[in-house]
Amino acid sequence: MPKQQGRPSPGRSFYLLSTSCGTLAVAAVVSAVYPAPGAAPRPSADRAPAVQWDEYWEDVDESAPLGGGPLEIPTIGEVPDDYDERYAALDAARGAEDASEDAGDDWALPPMDYYIPGHSDWAELPEEDAPPEPVNPEPVIPEPFTPAVPAAPEPPAPTDTPPPPVEPPPPPPPVGPPPPPPVTTPTVPTTPVIPPPPDEPAPPAPPVPEPPADRVLALGERYDLLAPDGTLLFSLTLVRVEDDVTCTAPDSVPPENGHLVGLHLEIAAAPESTPPVPNPADFGFLDGDARTDDVDTDSAAACLVEPELPPSAEEGRPAAQTIVVDVPALTGTLVYRPEDWPTGLRWRL
Repeated sequence: MPKQQGRPSPGRSFYLLSTSCGTLAVAAVVSAVYPAPGAAPRPSADRAPAVQWDEYWEDVDESAPLGGGPLEIPTIGEVPDDYDERYAALDAARGAEDASEDAGDDWALPPMDYYIPGHSDWAELPEEDAPPEPVNPEPVIPEPFTPAVPAAPEPPAPTDTPPPPVEPPPPPPPVGPPPPPPVTTPTVPTTPVIPPPPDEPAPPAPPVPEPPADRVLALGERYDLLAPDGTLLFSLTLVRVEDDVTCTAPDSVPPENGHLVGLHLEIAAAPESTPPVPNPADFGFLDGDARTDDVDTDSAAACLVEPELPPSAEEGRPAAQTIVVDVPALTGTLVYRPEDWPTGLRWRL
């Protein structure tokens, strides 16, 4: 089958274009590095101080022929002299050739022409240098895995040594009675103990009002007891005090507290009221911080023969009365406070 002549490859144009571009790049670098004589120097990147070029450059003699000058642009690429004739001949030969009859059945790509640098003619790539057709490898199917069957162990070789006697196994230990089952104590649900609420503090007791102070009287000073409407009920006066009174009763006994003192009183009542009768049990005695309430002892009651009684209210005059009390000392404070009186009376002895 005749071979078809292909069109020239664009490799020649690319080769010429790359050669021209390289030449221009070299010319640009040379022009940037070496300035023309008389031209100002280019500033450096690090801003070095300016150089006075007048000190280093001499004046150019324009009458003398210049050794240099502006760069000339070189010829871009070189084309052989017979390039056009050969290209026209190849184009005419390509049109005259006919395709093969079996080109449709056994069609193949036409061989490519390559331009070899250093040669004046186009070279055709030989068939033996053409790349081989791709080979599709057949798929490899792995064989199924079959596990190896272990070989039967060989019987042991017979030996002349008799086997040792086989001892019977020891008898099992006697089985004792089974342990008793664990005793489980039933759990009794415990009722949670709720602590009692804290005792609330008792309300403070109301303050006890202090009793009104007793009224202090001097010997011979009269005390008037008035009704709520202001009327006089009766009056009481301690006329005098007799120390260590002489008892007149035949069955008198010595004092129990220390001294028998006679109190001479005068009591006056209103015409329509009954005067009270003073009772020795309503008297007390204070000796500093010590208080003596039982001044109405048997010794005081058995001292006088007949105690004087106050007169009746109809008589309209004060009645005199003497009361004997048993006190521990002759100096102190005598207190008179009946049970129904809010306050008492005091006399200093």
